[in-house]
Amino acid sequence: MANIVIMADEEIDAPRLVWHYTSTEGLLGIVQRHVLWATSAAFMNDAEELKAGATAFRAYFEERKPDLSAKVVSEITKSGHLSPGSVFDTYLLSASRLRDSLTMWRNYGGSGVAFAVGIDRTAKLAILEQRRGESHPSPPPDYDPPDWIELENGRRVNAAYDPDTIFSFGAEWQRVVYIAEGTPKKIRKALDRLVSRIESREEGQITIWLGGSSFHHFKNAGFRDEREVRLLFDINPSWKFVLHRPSRFGPVPYVEITSPEASSDESREHWAKKASVLPIHEIVVGPTLFAEDAKRSLRMLLDHTGYGHVKVSSSKTPYR
Repeated sequence: MANIVIMADEEIDAPRLVWHYTSTEGLLGIVQRHVLWATSAAFMNDAEELKAGATAFRAYFEERKPDLSAKVVSEITKSGHLSPGSVFDTYLLSASRLRDSLTMWRNYGGSGVAFAVGIDRTAKLAILEQRRGESHPSPPPDYDPPDWIELENGRRVNAAYDPDTIFSFGAEWQRVVYIAEGTPKKIRKALDRLVSRIESREEGQITIWLGGSSFHHFKNAGFRDEREVRLLFDINPSWKFVLHRPSRFGPVPYVEITSPEASSDESREHWAKKASVLPIHEIVVGPTLFAEDAKRSLRMLLDHTGYGHVKVSSSKTPYR
């Protein structure tokens, strides 16, 4: 039997609290319904969302390719690291490492008050189920049902991919790396690490690369002021979890993120059947001429919605 070596990506450090900036309307949804929104990465403001890292890695790989063995070139080509993957089916929840960022206040304040919601990055979060059931309630024409094979003992096994199989990958905060000119150090190290692992692999071992999304935490340097950290989710089936909201792109798919139920077993630790109080520790009221009034009304809201323990504070940025 072949040995299997499982390769995971390096953990990227982030502060204990990450700061999700939102408008007043967004804040009401968060604390009244206990949910955060993760939107399909295909509909973000960054036109290269989830693509910048794979593009940089592919360019560096092509530069290094003449010096690499045929075995290494073949393995990396098949590993999925050269492709950005499915941007449309990856759902992104963004936050910042900065508690009081002028850039973020400008982005989310508009004509009203913005808020920075301090979330404990070490606490688990899960995708909220929207529709019950184990099969698509109204499958489209191209929605393939599973194929079954009858065995001699009378049992049936699924011989093809079942589109209704439930899974959710993600739920780990990652710190964004910003790409300016040249090849980032982390990209160079990533290729060196892959080359080393492939060359040192023993005969008969099979290597499973975890996370074709290895470079989904890279971004164009034009966004560096955001100091972003992010949660990425890949889910199935979409009919069970995905909602849609209006935007300048038309109907945009998104999923709701909540705290997993206390009774959840390991097989369902990344998705939940009901929303629970989120791991919020502090909320900062953005720059406003009515800071004390905003703090008082926020305090009342939190006390009424199960967040009485959450600290309320004000931005120190003198922006008006």
